[in-house]
Amino acid sequence: ETFSDVAITAKIRASLASDPGMSGADVSVNTDHGVVILAGTVKSYEQVGIASAYAQRQDGVMRVDNQLTLGMQ
Repeated sequence: ETFSDVAITAKIRASLASDPGMSGADVSVNTDHGVVILAGTVKSYEQVGIASAYAQRQDGVMRVDNQLTLGMQ
């Protein structure tokens, strides 16, 4: 079964938006041929982990390129 990049991106964005642990984070999600690129600013290393976990668990994801940076607290 093939998973479209658009569907993968939408599902990850929805997961991040509904997770209270991601409050205050500014994460952009893009998917290209199954490679998810996470970019933007988060408040904690925990948020980096949460975003990565959602991306890695999504069906159709080949690899996660985590470019998230830690912003001001």
